[in-house]
Amino acid sequence: PFCAPFPVIFYAHGYGGSRAEITLHMGRHNAMGYAMCSLDSYGHGLSRWFSAPDETAGFDLALGRFGQLGVRELGSLMIAGRDRDLNNDGKPDSGMDMWTNDVFHTRDMVRQAAVDWMWLARSFHECGEGQWTTWDGETGTTCDWDGDGVADMGGQDARLFIVGGSLG
Repeated sequence: PFCAPFPVIFYAHGYGGSRAEITLHMGRHNAMGYAMCSLDSYGHGLSRWFSAPDETAGFDLALGRFGQLGVRELGSLMIAGRDRDLNNDGKPDSGMDMWTNDVFHTRDMVRQAAVDWMWLARSFHECGEGQWTTWDGETGTTCDWDGDGVADMGGQDARLFIVGGSLG
């Protein structure tokens, strides 16, 4: 009953969270015919999930599997966040400098998040309008993940929505 290009729902995570929160919502929305996409706000990320010694094995396992598929770099991009170690304890601190007593810094953090979302929406409106080179060197239509020549999501007439947590 559903066909491409699918409308897109952007999921904006909460304070201190990451784009991984989308996994709690995407099944239901995908079943209703929507594509979902998320990004990390500046200073936020997934790294906190891989900070304990017993959890780094999962990180290495994921990268190893992506490597077996010939796209190790994609795995690194999917796992890497925009969080940083702010207190020098060796662990990234997701969102810890979003809200500070420096109003100009806080303004810049919020502004950057808004700009990131605007550019992501603009990018999705361009789906199907250009060509890209796939991982195996083939040329295809932008946002055409299944290789049938039609953008799977987005496009000039796409309906775009946003939903989210406290930062969304």
